Amino acid sequence: MKFLSFALSFFEYKMLWPSYFAICKILYKVDENKVLFADAFASDLTDNMTPIYTALEKRDGLSLFKSFPKDMSRISRSKEALNFLKLYSQCGTLFLTDSMLPAYAVKKRKKTKVVQLWHACGAFKKWGYSNLSGSFGVNEKKAKIFPMHNCYDLVPVSSAEIIPHYAEAFRCSEDIIKPLGVPRTDEMFLKSTPEKIILYAPTFRGENVTSAHNDSIDIEKLKNAFPDYEIIEKYHPFVKCKGENLNTNEILKKTEVLITDYSSIIFEFSLLNRPMIFFAYDLEEYRKERDFYYPYEEFVPGPIVKNMDELIEAIKAAIAANTSAASLVTSSNISSVGLSTNSSISTTTTKFDFASVSKKLDKYMSACDGHSTERILKELGF
Repeated sequence: MKFLSFALSFFEYKMLWPSYFAICKILYKVDENKVLFADAFASDLTDNMTPIYTALEKRDGLSLFKSFPKDMSRISRSKEALNFLKLYSQCGTLFLTDSMLPAYAVKKRKKTKVVQLWHACGAFKKWGYSNLSGSFGVNEKKAKIFPMHNCYDLVPVSSAEIIPHYAEAFRCSEDIIKPLGVPRTDEMFLKSTPEKIILYAPTFRGENVTSAHNDSIDIEKLKNAFPDYEIIEKYHPFVKCKGENLNTNEILKKTEVLITDYSSIIFEFSLLNRPMIFFAYDLEEYRKERDFYYPYEEFVPGPIVKNMDELIEAIKAAIAANTSAASLVTSSNISSVGLSTNSSISTTTTKFDFASVSKKLDKYMSACDGHSTERILKELGF
């Protein structure tokens, strides 16, 4: 089965897609007023695409197009790849937010600009060419057969600090990576008030989109421990049929306490300066598979917990900290990253240090100020 899948991928990447694109280039001319939004792993506009799309809808003379598979089945994605290539051969600008193999398999037309609005802020866990030795993603051999990220003209990022990491992940020049901000963060600068919501938003486990899963938390135990709070699950898009299908920004703005693990959602949430807890029950295993751009224990701006009892104690501390900046809550063996400890109390007592959140993550989000969409469009000449 794996051989057949590889053979089909090889046929598409090396023969079908280049041949089809060559025909499309003969049939169609590039129209600089045609703008294409495409993602191989989403069914519609992603969070990062929406602000750009909305802004361009208001501009006269532009024609906006979308290319998204109906579902994640091989048939649907292969069919949409051909539709994408047809549109790609004509557009003046292409916006992506994830890997797009059909775009990498063909030689880009000179008049077309490709913009990679990568779906994550900051630089947390490794991806792309930064992670070819682990079990996640592709290995060095496959990366040579199926080159990735080879067609970009512009990669907007959340700060200058992370440019070297993106250059490594995409194997591209640092010159095309610019600290223009991340479009979806613009909304986070609008006034918001937290509600009694605890959000669990982890990344996924598994090698790829078809094997993605996450089954680590006892939600019922959390609900019983915090009956006055709404416990919301927001899983990675790869984890299907689980959690709630909610707008990420909308729910983040209402969230009082965030529980995550290795997800880049921490960068957006840091803009709100509210407590976050890191449920890293499989840290060593994950470190071997994916690894991080920075030492995890030093990087995360919140307590690291390994089991449900520690998690519940950390949430109590977070709620108390939200109620009063001086509130102290007893905890049991919780790693004190992002917390301050008062050793004068007989038991291990902690309080959330909100200053550490902005202090640790500001340099990774310095280009996000509520005007990212505007800067990106200006950079592109729109």
